[in-house]
Parts: sequence; C-alpha cells; structure tokens
Amino acid sequence: MKCKQCGAELTQVSKFCPVCGATLEQEEKITETVTETQVNDNNVATKETKKKSVVKKQNTAVSSNPLKGKKYSFKSAQGQRLTFTGKNYTNIEVGEDRLFFDIRPNKFNKVPVMYLEDITAINFKSNITILGWIWLVIDIFLVLGGVVWLGVILAVLDLFIFSQKEVTIYQRNNSNVKFWADNTKEMNKFIEDMKQITNIR
Repeated sequence: MKCKQCGAELTQVSKFCPVCGATLEQEEKITETVTETQVNDNNVATKETKKKSVVKKQNTAVSSNPLKGKKYSFKSAQGQRLTFTGKNYTNIEVGEDRLFFDIRPNKFNKVPVMYLEDITAINFKSNITILGWIWLVIDIFLVLGGVVWLGVILAVLDLFIFSQKEVTIYQRNNSNVKFWADNTKEMNKFIEDMKQITNIR
C-alpha cells in the first residue's frame, strides 16, 4: 500500500502516513447479503440470495491539530475589579481550527471564538491592577509625607500582590482578545503552544 500524498510505501495499517503525516483511508471488507431476482426458462421469477464481499473505504481522518482539546486557565492578579478579591478569569480551549474563550465577568468575553488562521500576533505587557494603582498613589503620598519606610514596604507589596501580565491576541479583522494572567510561566507556555498551530513567530 502506498501513501497517495507522498507515495511512500506503507508496511502496516496506519491512520496517517509516517513520512508526510497525511490522513490515510483504510479498506475494510464487509459481507453483504444481496437478493437477486432471476427469470428462469419458464419465465418464472425466482429470488436467489447471495453473499458477496464488498470493499468499502473507511475514512480514518485524524485531527491535524496536536493541541486539539487542550485547555488553559488564567486569572488576573488581585484587585482587577476595584475590590481586593476582584479578579478576571479566562478559560481557553483549543478546537480543530479555532480557539474558544470564556472570560469572566462576561462583559470582557467580547470574542468567544477565534480562528487559528486569523491570529496574527500575541503580545503581552506587565501592569498592575486597578486597585494596585490606587495603592501606588497612597504609597506616593506616604513618601511625600515623610513616611518613607512605610511607602517602600507598601510599594513592594503592591508589585507582589497586584502585578500581572496583560495578554492580547490579535487577529486580521482587528477584533482582538485581551485577558490577564498572574502566572508568567503558564502564559509563556500558552504562547509557545500557539506558535505550533498558528502563523505567529
């Protein structure tokens, strides 16, 4: 048996070509019962039941996306929504040819689906949450008021508690997706995975 895509010789039954990765079709022999009507010499119709082997091609298509079904979960740092515990949550699932987004609160879930072929870039930048900015203003007033040691301590806590990454996924029609991640390692893993299945570099 040969691969129709690259012509490689296949030594065993497989769902895809080990050389070029093309999806293969497998042949499956099945037995069908066929009833044939015949007319004999006396013009009498008789029915004869025969069994014959029919070769049917079975489509064994497999997903060409190695990450299909993979899920990612991200959350913002503390204070993204003006309360100390206010966070944004983002769940992303990889489909065959698209990404599915579930961003909470729902008002941030403006683009629930994005096709992989439409993704042009993924960028990120560091920032702090809304509550973090308020905390930073308090730090500045403490320093200006002479309480430098307390301002410095609060500034360090500010960076530790309220620091996050703002991630933006760009697509051709300029309908972009933005979410926040407080785990840099997970964010980098997501971006590296997306490089495998999109045209970004």
